Amino acid sequence: MAELEVTLEDRSGARHAHLVRAHSTGETVATRLLYEVIAIEPSQDEAPLWVFDSIDASFDIAWHGARVEHPDRAILDGLVRALQARPPDVENVLASLPRLIRYESRGEILARAAALPALLEGQLDALLEHATGKGLDALTTSGRAPQGDAALARRRLEQTLARRSDLGPERAESLARATELLPRSPWRADVLNLLFPRLSTERLLAVTATLDPDDHNAALVRLVKERGHRREDALLVARALETLPRATSRSRLLEPLVPALTTGECLRLAALLDPSDRHALVARLVRDRGQQADDAERLADAATTFTSSSWKANVWNDLAPLLATSRLVELSAQLEQHDSHFLLARLARERGDRAEDAELIAAASAGLAHSSWRLRTLKLLLERGGVSTATLLLQAGKLDPEDHRALLVALGRARDDAK
Repeated sequence: MAELEVTLEDRSGARHAHLVRAHSTGETVATRLLYEVIAIEPSQDEAPLWVFDSIDASFDIAWHGARVEHPDRAILDGLVRALQARPPDVENVLASLPRLIRYESRGEILARAAALPALLEGQLDALLEHATGKGLDALTTSGRAPQGDAALARRRLEQTLARRSDLGPERAESLARATELLPRSPWRADVLNLLFPRLSTERLLAVTATLDPDDHNAALVRLVKERGHRREDALLVARALETLPRATSRSRLLEPLVPALTTGECLRLAALLDPSDRHALVARLVRDRGQQADDAERLADAATTFTSSSWKANVWNDLAPLLATSRLVELSAQLEQHDSHFLLARLARERGDRAEDAELIAAASAGLAHSSWRLRTLKLLLERGGVSTATLLLQAGKLDPEDHRALLVALGRARDDAK
């Protein structure tokens, strides 16, 4: 049954063969594949063995009714038997690579060797050299370069080696460096995932940095999950966050690292986040660490970068017990009017009994846009008793006439009550 027609040419481009993909009765396409040669240009009498340069060893060709076996197949069968010997003859396999004309054949037999559970001393290192060096690319016995997919063969060998439990840290690091020879990021990521437990965090960060953004991010997610609780590893991963192109990815990775980092380190990393995630991080730090004076000051400063007045106000109100009145009054000037009014009114209620604080709050109230807000703040200060009559009279002059009169009435009553 014909399935696919292809045209192949020899390495010089001088000869062409037209083939039809087929399979024989009783044989499955998966096990015994066949190309039937239907025409050769220019014509030749002998079987066109040169076409095997262009097809892998799972295919034979049919030539004038006879089946011609792929030259790699018999060699592979013999090498498989060599690996089944006790002990396995890995050295023979490596020495025989030039006899194989297809990369796929080389990758298949090397992967078989690499999968053997017990290798003699030196055999594993020899296989590793072929994965990390140029052994896979050795010229054929006829002095020609092998044909086929070199990258696919190397990938198969590297993956098989990476699965070995006896690889050890040094060999794992060597194999990790060799992933740079693989042209596709997902292939490199697959091998590195297999090597993950045997590589240091520093080495993993170095080799995964060359991956495509999605694969790089996935590697960092795994690092954070498995090692982010250790401070040394958390610091290394944190430094790598700035290499990620998306702020949302940086935020998701930073979140689980927070317990292992200082407040100062977290706030420096907050600069890598978008505004909403930066606010969420600072709000979390306020909840978890806002009870310490040094941290409270840092967090208050961090909130000055927020784009939303309500975000700033929430942080500063939460930190208020640890911040000086002078600092809070200074910060209130960065808020929108309603948020500033709320903060100053709170300060008046809680600290208006202290003369120094009351004078600061009264002066700041002059910046409020609405006379009614200024009046409310001044009345609260009057009730608490820390503000001087001179200050109240000064600020009263900045109120609307009706509010001015109301404050003077309240002031008179308070002073009469005090006699």
